[in-house]
Amino acid sequence: MFDFYWKLIVFMLLLVKSVQFPEDIKKIVWTLFATVAFLVLYSYINPRIVEGNRVSVTVSYDPNDFALFLIMCFPMLFYLMEEEQGIKKMVLIATLVLMLIAIVKTGSRGGFISLCVALSIMFYRKGFKYVLKSIPIFLSILLILNITTGSSSWERFSTILELEDDYNMDARGGRVEIWKRGVNLMLKSPVIGWGIGAFAVAEGSKNEGGMWKTAHNSFIQIGAEIGVAGLALFAMILVKSITTVWRPGKIDELEWFRKGLEVGFYAFCAGGFFLSWAYSYVLYFFIALAIIYAHLNQAVSDQSESLHLESQFNQ
Repeated sequence: MFDFYWKLIVFMLLLVKSVQFPEDIKKIVWTLFATVAFLVLYSYINPRIVEGNRVSVTVSYDPNDFALFLIMCFPMLFYLMEEEQGIKKMVLIATLVLMLIAIVKTGSRGGFISLCVALSIMFYRKGFKYVLKSIPIFLSILLILNITTGSSSWERFSTILELEDDYNMDARGGRVEIWKRGVNLMLKSPVIGWGIGAFAVAEGSKNEGGMWKTAHNSFIQIGAEIGVAGLALFAMILVKSITTVWRPGKIDELEWFRKGLEVGFYAFCAGGFFLSWAYSYVLYFFIALAIIYAHLNQAVSDQSESLHLESQFNQ
């Protein structure tokens, strides 16, 4: 796990240092698009089916992981689509629709909640008139989703409203009981935790009734593994990343990027509450992008201030 952790840090440093100009951002996001498009198409051509009919891709992503990955990327690709014209715009629209179908096919309830959070924020930001004008498009997409995904996924999503019958609420291996045991682990070792990647071992060996399960919650996972201070730092990093892209910056041509990043973080906060994604490459990729955005904004601000001072000096 330590090898993975250091690789994550190196990955972030290389990414942050490799971007010097705003034009580089689109190259990164189009590379992200290529990755997303490949995985989505692969999920149609050679799907990995688990639990009867839930779709995923390869052994790297289970359905819940796959759903959250797509949902975090969706806002950024949506706002990029609005920036582009012609064939690029059409390709992005088609991919976004395929992403929605793939998300539904995963049958991920946590993913569905995350998607609802992301779409709600995006529609709210767009305003009522935009939503009203887009109703025919929304209805068309819903029709496509119903035709292509069948009823099983929608039936699974409907159980979100039937919590009293959900095994996650009271079963020993359900999420709520695992979360309780995770919080207990945090309280037993609040200073140093139980070690990076050690949640399942600690959960099974240190808790009465433990089942050697993963945390199924990024915040409980990191709090139990590296302590309360680690959880506070994790929360601070998330908050700082969000506030970095919260308001319009100095670079107008990156507004689509800023908006996509912000909603992507909200999608993680919703979906990451149900998944052990404390060390996910996807999350830290987004954090690195927020750092890049901050650096680019600061560079433009410094340049503007320098020009202003130079102008005053010349006067």
